[in-house]
Amino acid sequence: MKKLAIVAIVTAAVTGCSTSAVPPSQAIEASPNRIFGHQIKSDEMTQLLVVRDSGMVGGGCSTAVFIDGGRAALLNTKEKATFYISPGEHMIGASFEGSGLCSMGKERQERDFTFDKGKVKILRVYIDADANIDIKPTSLQ
Repeated sequence: MKKLAIVAIVTAAVTGCSTSAVPPSQAIEASPNRIFGHQIKSDEMTQLLVVRDSGMVGGGCSTAVFIDGGRAALLNTKEKATFYISPGEHMIGASFEGSGLCSMGKERQERDFTFDKGKVKILRVYIDADANIDIKPTSLQ
């Protein structure tokens, strides 16, 4: 019984500290002054929607979003940004940005994604209980 209680407490602590996915329909648009590029919409482009999770871990720090190594936006918790990029392979990344504790996290985490013309790809910025940042696909709407 004692072991079960310890496992339950540890599980609750870990789960309570990682971030939670935010459906794009519930996310807040990031301020235009924190979106730095990839804003030209055309029929030749594909749409990328990046949503930052909600939660306490990293909540006081901005998250920088990178597209092919270039800084594309700064997101706060529960925010989203839409980008227009050419179809094909692109390296999408995320990292903490700021001073103090915000600058002590791991360097930028990047992933390679393939984008198809005419399709929207939704990615989420996720932060685990150890403050490791990652960017990964989501099917949440």
